[in-house]
Amino acid sequence: MPESFESFLRLQVEALRSAVGSRPFVLLGHSAGGLIGHALAAQAEREGLALSGTVVLDTFQAGTQFSADLSRAMLEGLFAREHLFGSGALSGVRLSAMGHYHTLMDECAIAETKAPTLFVRAEKPLPYQADGVDDDGWQAAWSLPHTLVTTPGDHFTLMEENIAVTTAAIRGWLAERDI
Repeated sequence: MPESFESFLRLQVEALRSAVGSRPFVLLGHSAGGLIGHALAAQAEREGLALSGTVVLDTFQAGTQFSADLSRAMLEGLFAREHLFGSGALSGVRLSAMGHYHTLMDECAIAETKAPTLFVRAEKPLPYQADGVDDDGWQAAWSLPHTLVTTPGDHFTLMEENIAVTTAAIRGWLAERDI
């Protein structure tokens, strides 16, 4: 496991450079992966890679949007889906690694990119997620410039039974930009 977010990001930029070379690309990340994807996008741009856009799916910004209720809802959602990940997917070792990566997320600073960003958020809250929250304050929010799309479902189901609608929104956004 990486000792810092910076070392993790360096490794990911090299893997990305190896995969795309000089070709244009779009990065997509869901949940905490949206923070990682956007941080990687900004670093890739700084290093001269041909970023065309970033898609961030229902991502909550570390330190500002994560509540105990949201954490509880996310963990319960993961454990309810354990059978989808395969046996041992949520073992002690993997959960410890996941905890370490979430600690690293405290070091993850998102920065504006020249390439456009699509921010997709869920229409419905997870259980407990909206408890004690006014209006739509439970929903994920993105502080940098972006196009916002709200899709059916919750944090998990926008990538499960509502994936067709989520995918259509992404494809439409890409097509509008000739990406």
